[in-house]
Amino acid sequence: MLLAAQLALTLALLVVACFFPGFFFVRKLRWTPLERLVASVGLSLILLYLFSGGIYLLTYTGRGDFQTIHHAPYWFGAALCVLAAVASRRDFLKLAAVPAVRKALLGLAALYAWALALLCAIRSYSGGGWGVDWLEHFHRTLFFLLSFPLDNPMLAGWHMTARPPLMNLVAAFFLGPTQDRYELFQVTFAFLNLLVFLPCFVLAPALTGLRGRRLWTFPLFFAANPVLMQNVTYTWTKLLAAFFVLTGLCFYLAAWRKRDGGRLAAAFLSFTAGCLTHYSAAVFAAFFLLHFVVFLMWSRPFAPRVLAGISLACLLLAATWFGWAMAAYGPSAPFTSHGQLAPTPGVQNNARRIAANVADTLVPYPLRTTPLESFDQPNRLGWLRDRLFLLYQQNLLFGLGLVAWVWAAWLLLRALVRNQHPARRWFWAAFLLFCGIAGIAVASERNEFGLAHLCLQSMILLGVAAVAASCRSLPRWARSILFAGCVLDLGLGVMLQTYIEHLENTPRQTIFAPVALGPARFLERAFPPGSLSTTAWGNWYQKHQYRICADAAERLAEWEMEGQGHFAPALPYYVSWRDMDGPLWHGWYARHGGSVTFLGDHFAR
Repeated sequence: MLLAAQLALTLALLVVACFFPGFFFVRKLRWTPLERLVASVGLSLILLYLFSGGIYLLTYTGRGDFQTIHHAPYWFGAALCVLAAVASRRDFLKLAAVPAVRKALLGLAALYAWALALLCAIRSYSGGGWGVDWLEHFHRTLFFLLSFPLDNPMLAGWHMTARPPLMNLVAAFFLGPTQDRYELFQVTFAFLNLLVFLPCFVLAPALTGLRGRRLWTFPLFFAANPVLMQNVTYTWTKLLAAFFVLTGLCFYLAAWRKRDGGRLAAAFLSFTAGCLTHYSAAVFAAFFLLHFVVFLMWSRPFAPRVLAGISLACLLLAATWFGWAMAAYGPSAPFTSHGQLAPTPGVQNNARRIAANVADTLVPYPLRTTPLESFDQPNRLGWLRDRLFLLYQQNLLFGLGLVAWVWAAWLLLRALVRNQHPARRWFWAAFLLFCGIAGIAVASERNEFGLAHLCLQSMILLGVAAVAASCRSLPRWARSILFAGCVLDLGLGVMLQTYIEHLENTPRQTIFAPVALGPARFLERAFPPGSLSTTAWGNWYQKHQYRICADAAERLAEWEMEGQGHFAPALPYYVSWRDMDGPLWHGWYARHGGSVTFLGDHFAR
């Protein structure tokens, strides 16, 4: 009952706090209703980030117990959000009376209900080589929520500055009034990740050139898209970064068309917030800054004081993270610890890596000789899931869908040929080329399956929005083929993924092989017939790691006391991992039964 009440409170706070604080400030602007909708959400998230960051700075002493949430400041923030809702309720009713706004909100609500249904089934994350991130971002959220010390070690060896903090601080705001439970964290991240649907809805006419109302099937294309739903249910930050990128695109196009400084400010503040959510957004921010300087600022200059104000606002927002990180960890810390987005030495090696990654991101791996031995497993459905997962997530074309990418490519070619505005035509061509290549080039790794999953979700979702908005212009037979492709994507990319992530060990079936104790940490043993890949096992092990290590250390200590000394070499390994709950998590695992509890664990039957 306590969890149900906490979930209800979190859901209510998500609805109120992610819209009304920003809406209170933008409700009187003479923007279109949909522009005010996405601007309200974007500004609300920025305000929540600043508020939650202020709580961390004010409550951090470095001498706390690191286990207690300071609930009062978060309740005060929630009360301010409610007051903003009450003060702007009449303007909201007027906004909600606009049919396009109503459809956007209803589509978002339907998608979130679908995402919650999937989360109620998921009990362990897996897919391809994905791992660690789902737990790392929870750890980073606890860093701010519980005021961990500055030198607190991060999960997987990453430095604190390797990831920007906006989404983690926003999530801390929603956990603050309740409890530091992973189930609440899942619900919060799913909602924040799904907000990317709103700018996609707004951008649909600009992508297709078709005006008028959107189809009622528009959200269905997103519900069936594996890239979106797999990223929504996985607790990391890339989709919220895509929200800020696409929101910035909305306002940049409007500012270009109307020569409006207010919209231009909204665009670049959104790009800055995207960079504070995930560093991949910097690729898109660089493109729009370059385009503005080369084509807009000189030919059709905005007022110098407006440009100065926009620059100052963006610098101040960026300084909230980069300035604090440099002060806390050193001047170079925010720029030298970016992991997968860090540069590698050697111009020639970089050129070869980039060319190979671009080719592999565009050409599906089944058309090439690509080693797949690391994804072999006894479970046949798991074997199929991993191969489809790699195709959907890491290939730019098939990320749109097994069939939808064909129609998206045709829409792109038609737009580039038929567009009556040469400037717009060259803008979209440059946008796709620059952001597509740069989004792959900034990755330091070499991946033979492609790198669309790192920085290119924004481009994939733009394609999905274009296909969804233009399907009514297709003949009936072509529309039937497109919907059939969506059904395939839903079954093979969403439902199969959810089924595999639902699997857990039961008294009747062992999916994940238990740890076999021996003198050298683990004993080699065959995986059960229905088990998944090694990467999936690693995610399951991280979920239960501290309970497993505590039980193993206890058993090994007993065996050593009984004279079975040949097990002694393994004991320090399990003891060290059990004791890491102190310096790494400050007792969080011990307070929560030694395992991470998923929302799906409560609906296991």
